[in-house]
Amino acid sequence: MPLRPEEALAWVDAAGGTVPQWRAWPAKVLVAPVRVALLRAEIARDVGALRREDRGELLYQAVRGTEIGSAPHAAALVEELSGSGDAVLEGEALRLARDGLHAGVLEPAFVRAVLTGLLDSRTDDVVIGALGELTEPWAALDPLPAERLTGLLAPATADAALAAAARHGHGELLRRAAEDRELQPRVRRRALGLLGETARRDDVPAVLALAAEDPLLLGGPAVDCLRAMHRRGHFITDSDIPAVLGLALADHAIPAPTVATILFTSRHELLRLLVDAAPDDPGWPRRLDLLVALDGQGAAGLAVAAEIARVLPLAPAPGPFLRALRALRAAEAEDAVLAALAKAPAVVLDALEAVGGDRTVRALAMGLGLGTPEPGEIAPELRAVRHRALELLWLLTTDPQLRQRILARLDPTELPARVAADLGSPNERELTVLASHLDPDKPVTALCRLAAHGGPGTLPVLADLLLRVVGDLAAAWETAGTAGPVPDREPAVAQEAVDALCGLGRRLHARGRIRPVCLLDAGDAEAAGHALVADLALGLLDRPGLAAGEQAVLLRLLLDLPHTSHGRVRSRVHRLLRHPDRHVRKHVVALLARDTTGDGVQALSAGLIALTGPTGDPQTVRQTLTALGQAGARWASGAIADCLDHPNMNVRKTAARALCTAGTPQAVPPLLHCLGRDDNPGLRTLVVKALRAVLGEAYAATMTAAAARVHVWEQGPAAARPDAAQALRHVPADVLAAHLEPRIAAGATGLLDLLADRPLLRTPALARLSERRPDARLILVDGPLRGRDAAEEDAAALRALRDRATVAPPRPPSRQELMLLVRSGDPKRIRRALAHLTEHAMGIPQSELADLLWVLTSSQVRDIVCCFFDLGTCLCMRLILNSLTSR
Repeated sequence: MPLRPEEALAWVDAAGGTVPQWRAWPAKVLVAPVRVALLRAEIARDVGALRREDRGELLYQAVRGTEIGSAPHAAALVEELSGSGDAVLEGEALRLARDGLHAGVLEPAFVRAVLTGLLDSRTDDVVIGALGELTEPWAALDPLPAERLTGLLAPATADAALAAAARHGHGELLRRAAEDRELQPRVRRRALGLLGETARRDDVPAVLALAAEDPLLLGGPAVDCLRAMHRRGHFITDSDIPAVLGLALADHAIPAPTVATILFTSRHELLRLLVDAAPDDPGWPRRLDLLVALDGQGAAGLAVAAEIARVLPLAPAPGPFLRALRALRAAEAEDAVLAALAKAPAVVLDALEAVGGDRTVRALAMGLGLGTPEPGEIAPELRAVRHRALELLWLLTTDPQLRQRILARLDPTELPARVAADLGSPNERELTVLASHLDPDKPVTALCRLAAHGGPGTLPVLADLLLRVVGDLAAAWETAGTAGPVPDREPAVAQEAVDALCGLGRRLHARGRIRPVCLLDAGDAEAAGHALVADLALGLLDRPGLAAGEQAVLLRLLLDLPHTSHGRVRSRVHRLLRHPDRHVRKHVVALLARDTTGDGVQALSAGLIALTGPTGDPQTVRQTLTALGQAGARWASGAIADCLDHPNMNVRKTAARALCTAGTPQAVPPLLHCLGRDDNPGLRTLVVKALRAVLGEAYAATMTAAAARVHVWEQGPAAARPDAAQALRHVPADVLAAHLEPRIAAGATGLLDLLADRPLLRTPALARLSERRPDARLILVDGPLRGRDAAEEDAAALRALRDRATVAPPRPPSRQELMLLVRSGDPKRIRRALAHLTEHAMGIPQSELADLLWVLTSSQVRDIVCCFFDLGTCLCMRLILNSLTSR
């Protein structure tokens, strides 16, 4: 019996946790830390001690200090704690179950049963913790019955229960929760918002009818639901437009771009309904926000600006209309804006910054009394804003005489900032002469020269020169692809031309210029340079009759620009997603993926998912998968996982990489199937990475659980055996073999049928099984595994060899060339060079031996040369013999 607490703790450690009759020890020895340690050891030895011990801090501390890895009866301990009915012990059961799952000590099925039981706890924190763990991907592989979640919609646990319902695909439960008026409003909103991940097209009328009952409460979640359906390909029809528009008009907190996105498929009907209102309708500001958002979707053929300009003269408050036209950059509405000058001069001048042109210059010059050489009177409507009008007139005009009259009107000591910055700009007439003396046969040189001195007036010429450069590049690319080998890289506009155009944009921004209109959106000089190049490229893409190669080069130019407005680029290029040329499609998808907010990918998700189909070309499919992965498109997890069966290996690798960020439990079975079927090391690495990303810390337990389906194959009903056997064929060979080896070694030879007649990559476990049971019909190969179409590939290869012209055998490399490869080649070439040197080592002259040995000991090839011990031995013997001979 120990006499001091320190000795008692030492006894616990020395006895391995087993100390009988410890309760009879003296009180001075059984201090709190000692009692906790002894009780913890007793519980580890006998979980029944939990029922015998009084509930209190001593027991709680003992259980809190228990680690799942040190518990010999982990499953019994967790089961006992979970059934205790005590809040603290149930919380510890949750912790140990989670730790046991992550450590691989407890099977997922057991942990799932424990967590399901904890849903009946009277403690909200325990229920929330269990629901949180059941929401993890590993738990969603086998959906939880909806009945277990129905009674958990109380305010404290509702959020966790709804998240679990959405993860396990219980859309009906979410719909009932959203319709239940007895639940808290917050719970109903949450349920309706989550419904979009499982709802289908047929559910749209019910969703809209529910939201119409209380638009301010349920309008926003209903739109979120519809957006989730939209990105999954369940679109709204024309008959649903009035209801959705009613929600958007009732709740102004609903983002206008989201409404425009989900209604884009019925955009013509939406436009008709938005403009079908009286000019004095108080809802026009919201309608205008929706119209601007609709135009931002890139709807070709929609006369949004024309409809706004039609209502503008009739509107009693023109301000919102003018601000909308400015946002649209609608130059065709210039006359309508000028007509409103007398009503709202300040707002009109703001709008004219974006839409003004030659007619604005004439109107402002006359209104300011500058239309003739002799100064005139200022129009009444411009008197209060004359300084602002003079500045705008200066920025829009290129007439030197008019500019002189503007300067005469302005006070030289109080010049507007943008006027002062623009003083001393190049003479437009000189630039016109310069543009007429450029060499058309050297478009890059001509473009750089004109951009170095140009201004807004030279942009049309610069656009034509850029198109000439792009056309030459596209023509050269097409010629190279037909008349000779395809170049390694796709054509790109010369960097000097891009730099020259960016420099022009920076100078225009520094001078305060507002033309081209894209400069209005530039926050700094660098962004202005890139905005100018993007505007030129997008303008050329809008021109009819461009060849596919020219479009591809222009899209590549947009891709190479680091700072561009993703929204404006998306709205003007998404129409090319269906272009017949694969290079064009690939670049468009890459541009959409550049949107870090994911809005571009989400808005066009259904179209992108369609591009991943089996009929798509590998380049487009790979770029689309990359875009979906970068956007974290978990709603597309199923479509991405389908690409794991694509015939192109690079596509399969890209799909696995995309699932690392966009994977859901839906993708786990295809990933396991791919891991059990494919032998490509790179693909397997990516698949394992994707599985780890989806399953998190439960990866090891889930892999083991997949192999644990053996008990269904052994003991389940006869009808379930074929399905279990088929499922086990998808389990990776090494995992299944490691799971079966102990039982097979113990005599359960019937399990060998699960591995028989199946080409398997050789692993240590499989090799041991094959040695012990030669009759097991195990087919072990060192790789790579051959596919079902291997015979056809062999026949095609033989035909290619027969049809190939006979060529002279290649000249063997010289020793100097081999030495150079050993010094600077890649690992593959180094191996080949060393193999050749091994065969001819005895012919190496004495003068080269020392140099070669020095190279072999370098860090670059030291690891590789270990595979060629014969070469090292031979060279060392040569050096020794030569040294002895010289003596």
